[in-house]
Amino acid sequence: MAERVVCVNGEMVPESQAVISYRDRGFRHGDAAFDTLRTFRHEIFLLDEHLDRLDRSLRYIAIDPGMDRAQLAALTVEVVRQNVMLLEPEDDYWVTIRVSRGEDPPTRGSAAPSCPTVVINCELLRSSGSPNSTPEACVWLRAPYDVLRHNAWTRAPRSRIT
Repeated sequence: MAERVVCVNGEMVPESQAVISYRDRGFRHGDAAFDTLRTFRHEIFLLDEHLDRLDRSLRYIAIDPGMDRAQLAALTVEVVRQNVMLLEPEDDYWVTIRVSRGEDPPTRGSAAPSCPTVVINCELLRSSGSPNSTPEACVWLRAPYDVLRHNAWTRAPRSRIT
């Protein structure tokens, strides 16, 4: 059986060979951002919107991914392209893009800046057979960010614990 590929720092590698350092700040301290998107009918859904959200997160925590948005998009598309042949016709992928600040220096006081770690991978998303598992049924995903952020749940007053 063929193996899925993962993109690690711009290099496509089989999943079984994908590694990051144990000193990676994302692994050790959660010093990272990620975004997960999906495919519908083997096509990436709303890639630009997901990259917008990832970009906002990275800017907020001041991580430069070390590549521009076009490169990140191209790598994401390539990961899906190389893995889609392993899917059954009714299945799809969760696609996750992770960016960490990179490795901690090996010794304290070492000021050498590290390169960010970028990992893009696919996980199987089995079809539920539901008519709701289509892009057309996911209209809420197309709502503007402000509408989603300011829904009734976020405006509701918080209850006090006594």
